Amino acid sequence: MSFKEDGYQIVRDFLEPDFVKFINQYFFTRINAGQAVLGDEQAPNSYIFYGDPLMDTILGESVQELSKIAGYNLLPTYTYTRLYGKGDELLIHRDRPSCELSGTLALGVPEDEEINPIYFSRNEDKSDAIAIHLNPGDLCLYHGCDLYHWRDPFTQRWYLQSFLHYVNEDGPYKDFLYDKRPYLGVPR
Repeated sequence: MSFKEDGYQIVRDFLEPDFVKFINQYFFTRINAGQAVLGDEQAPNSYIFYGDPLMDTILGESVQELSKIAGYNLLPTYTYTRLYGKGDELLIHRDRPSCELSGTLALGVPEDEEINPIYFSRNEDKSDAIAIHLNPGDLCLYHGCDLYHWRDPFTQRWYLQSFLHYVNEDGPYKDFLYDKRPYLGVPR
């Protein structure tokens, strides 16, 4: 399997287990504090977080590592974190230009339950679908604008996941740096 040929690559243990536990607690704390939005067009019953500061920090700090896999320099655009519940699904779609390259990062699931896979296909009819199974802390980098992707209805009580989105620094979507949001960051 190669990123260039297949359009995706799995990175096992992208984040350390203790940090993943911290992230889970962080998002459940935000949900319990009423700081989540409920639903969007692709997963109408899930809790969502666009551009969460913690995840945007991971996004920016991961540029070099993920650029090596992609084979070209990446620019960070935004993160999108979801807490799916039982019966929720991710409808089949391809991404907008600011998601030229995406990483789906598995963050959490109840200990006694398995994670539903994310599916990729080059065809909208799902005729060449491949199931990707990720454990908490694993990431799968993929071409979000090229590959259709979806999740079947969840059988778990909950599943926490975040998308990390990037664009090619020398590509046609380079103006989507931080999804055109103002960003100061750490001076370099």
